[in-house]
Formats: sequence, C-alpha cells, structure tokens
Amino acid sequence: MLIQEHWNKTVRKSYPPKARDYIPFSDIGKAYIDRYWKMKGEPVTNDFDERTLRIFDAGQVMEFIVLRALTMAGILNQKQTFVEISATDKTLRQIGYLDATIGGFADWNKAKEIIQKHLQEYKLTLDDQLLEQKAISIIEGLKLQFPDGKVPEMLVEVKSINSMAFWAHKNRDAKGNFLGYPHNKLQLYGYMKATGIKNGILLYISKDDFVIEELGIILGNEELEKKYNEDIERMTYYYKVDEIPPKLSEIVFNNQKKTFELNWEVKRSSYLTKIYSYKDKVEFEEKNHAKLNEINLALKHLKELEKETDPKKKATLDKKITAEEEIIKLYDLKNLLTNK
Repeated sequence: MLIQEHWNKTVRKSYPPKARDYIPFSDIGKAYIDRYWKMKGEPVTNDFDERTLRIFDAGQVMEFIVLRALTMAGILNQKQTFVEISATDKTLRQIGYLDATIGGFADWNKAKEIIQKHLQEYKLTLDDQLLEQKAISIIEGLKLQFPDGKVPEMLVEVKSINSMAFWAHKNRDAKGNFLGYPHNKLQLYGYMKATGIKNGILLYISKDDFVIEELGIILGNEELEKKYNEDIERMTYYYKVDEIPPKLSEIVFNNQKKTFELNWEVKRSSYLTKIYSYKDKVEFEEKNHAKLNEINLALKHLKELEKETDPKKKATLDKKITAEEEIIKLYDLKNLLTNK
C-alpha cells in the first residue's frame, strides 16, 4: 500500500479531561452533567472512537477552506483568537478561541488586487480556481450590499455537518431555512459578549456538496442573553457547591418531527457508562428501542382518535389507548397533543 496506511494512521488524539475552574464557550448549551464531570477531571468511560475523531478532522479541513477563501478575499481580520469573560460572584470565567472576524473595507477597487496578491503569495495553481471564484463572488456580493465599503465588523463561527442532517426536513423551519443548533448559537454569542462585537454569523457547511447556510445573531438578543446567563450561572452553581447535575432524559420529544426519539446527547455522552450504566451506544439503543416504539405507537393512537369519526374504529382505538394508559401518563402524551 502506497498511501492508505500512512494517511489513515494520522488522526487527531483524544486528550483526557483535566480539572478546571472555567467554562469553555464551546460547552455552553450542552448537558450539565457531562460538563460537570469533565470540569472535575473525571476520566471518560466512553471515549470518541476513531471514526468520530476523523469526522472532527474533516470538520477542521472544511473550516480551513472557508477561512482561506475569506483570507483571499481580503476580508478576514483575525482568526483563532483567544477571548475570555472574567469570573464574577455568580459565574466562573468563560474562555475560548473564536474562529474569525471579518469586515472593515476601505477601498473596493483594491479587493480583486488583494485576491491576485494572495494567489501569488500562496503559489496557488489552477486547482485553486474554485477558491478564487468564491472569493471574487464574496467581494462582488458585499460590494452591492455595502457600496460605501463600510462593512460592519462581524464574528464568524464555522460549523461543518453531514449532508443528511443539513438537508433534513426536521432541521429546517417552515420556510426551508436551516435552524442551526442551540449550543452553536450560544458559543458564538459568548464570543460576541467577550469581544463586544455586535454582529455575528454562523456558517454551516454541508460536507457532501459544500453548500453553506448562514444564521445571523445580534448581541443583545433577549432570548440568547437569557439562555446564556442561565446556563453559566447554573453550571457555576453545580461546580461551586459540588452538586452532580440531574441526568438527561433518555427519550425526548422532537418538536419538529412531532415524534419521540432517543436523546442524542445521551447517546454521544463521554460518560455514558458512568452516568447511565450502558456499556456503549449500541446497548443504549437496543435497550430503549422497544420502549421508544411503544411511546410513539401510543401517541399515534391518540392522534388517530382525535380525527376518527367511525364509532367502531373509535371503540377499537379506545381499547388500545386504555392498554397504553401507563405510557400515556408517564410521558404526558395527552397534554403534548393539547399543546401541539
């Protein structure tokens, strides 16, 4: 083998957690209980497998490509910059490395000259025409939007996700726009609070087709501000009083799909064995599979009963629902339908 073995053996390392008294911006919005054990320096029981580590590597490559295009366009000001928010009586220190900041042109006429200069400096070949085209397209688009050259300074956070998740109906709003993930929004919002930069954008990249969707965030957004402060105050409380946070529910309701599903945060927990007593994610899925089907079947019967007009069919559904009463009460399915 000429390439395969040497390529595949090169993969990022998974480092064990170390005790710390600060909150990384990238952890905000994630499960408190996992963060608690990580902050206490507890050894993980379910480390990332090699494939997951390779997925992380692929994400870094995608981020590099996007930032390189922004650099070629001459609009990238800084990247991988350390930022922090100092500790208070209520909150631990928050730290992290922002991806990039962009904006602040002075002369649009020099934009394409910058691209050509970078092409020469990087000694790029024809293989890099795609990046050149994207850089020029970015410049032309921004020039139309900001003809005076005064592009406001913006924070940029780049996230790559698999294409199935990117295009999935459950991850999009009624207009077809990608919804984004709450913890990504809170991470970017933390960088904005740390720097005081008022505008931020999340760039989500679809790994298979390289499509990008953008979510804009404004500093001072009431919902994000509230969620951010609640998160760091609660995490600080757990850490300072040495209280183990509650476990997550293993089965949760997906409001977009209107169905129950396994909690992905539990499934991907680095402490799956320690917290939930499952050997691995396969065992977690297998042991919850039957219960998940029972819940969704009961929910289906309740939905059908709402619409059914035939007396005989209604009687049959009533019998099924009576047999499912325990599941219906445990997961509050009737109220779930009432508040849908």
